[in-house]
Amino acid sequence: CTMTSEIGAGAMSSVQRVFTEGFTSVATGLSTVATKAKEVFNPALKKPEQIVDEAIASICEGLQLIGDAVCNGEIPNESKLKDGKNKVSAGLDTVKKSLKAPESDNRKSFCSYLALKLASSSLMMHLVEFLSLLEFEARKDVSVIFRIVLQRQLKEQQLQQQQIVQQQQLLLQHEQEQEKQDQPQQHSTASSDAAPVTPANRVASHVTHAPAFSIDFLCAEYDTDSSEGTRRGNTLFQLLCGYKFAQSSSTCCGQMLRECAKHESLATRLREIVKQAARCASDHCHQLQLQLQQQHAESG
Repeated sequence: CTMTSEIGAGAMSSVQRVFTEGFTSVATGLSTVATKAKEVFNPALKKPEQIVDEAIASICEGLQLIGDAVCNGEIPNESKLKDGKNKVSAGLDTVKKSLKAPESDNRKSFCSYLALKLASSSLMMHLVEFLSLLEFEARKDVSVIFRIVLQRQLKEQQLQQQQIVQQQQLLLQHEQEQEKQDQPQQHSTASSDAAPVTPANRVASHVTHAPAFSIDFLCAEYDTDSSEGTRRGNTLFQLLCGYKFAQSSSTCCGQMLRECAKHESLATRLREIVKQAARCASDHCHQLQLQLQQQHAESG
C-alpha cells in the first residue's frame, strides 16, 4: 500500500510485470537445466550409441587395470585389481540391463551397435580371456551378453535373408513376365555366356560379409587366427581355455560353448581346436617319452 501511494498504480503494475517476466525466465531456465541433467544422469534418455561407447570405455579401462595388476610382478596389485573389476562390472551391468530392456527401436539400435563394437574391438575375446579374474556377477553378465547378442544377430540375419529372397523372387517373376511379352527374336540374341544372378547367389554374397559380432564373425576370427598359426587370438580358443579355471568353467564358459555348439559352423571349429590340442598333447607326451628313454640309456 505504501509503495502504491508513493509511485502510483500505473508504475506499480509495470514493476509487477517486470517481476513476473523475470520469474518466468528463471523458471524456464531451471526447467531446461533439469532436462539436461536428466539426459546426463538417466541412461534411459541417452542415445544407444552413447550408452554403448561409455560402457565399452569403462570395460576396456577396467581390463587394462586388471592386466596391469596381474602381469606386472608376481604379486597382483590388489588396489588396481579391485578398481579394474569394479569398472568392468559397472560397464557389463549397463550393457546387460539395456539388452534386457523392453523391446523397442532403441533396444534394436543398441544391440546392432553393440555387435559392431564387439567385433571391431575384439572385446568379447578379451573378456573371455580375463573371465576367471572378474567378479561372479560380471562373469555371468559376460555369458548373458554373449548369448543374447549372438541370438539376436542370428535372427536379424535370417530376417534379412528372407527379405532378400522375397525381393529376388518378385524380381524374377517380373523379369519372366517381361520375357513372355518380348518377341522370340530378342530371346535368340540374348547373351548366354553371362552367369545368371539368382536369389541364392545374392543372399550368399550378402551374408558372407559380417562386420558385426555374430556366428560368421566368430568363424572368420578363428579361421584368420588359425591361418596365422597362433591359435590364441580368437574367442573360441579362449572359451575352451576357460575350462582351466574353476571360476569360469561351468557357469560361464560352459553356457557360451553350449550356445556355440547349437550352430554347425561353430561346432566344427570347436572340434578342430580339440583335435589340435589332442595332437599337441600327444606330440608332447611322445617327446617326454623319448627324453626318458634317452636318459635311461645314458644312465645304463
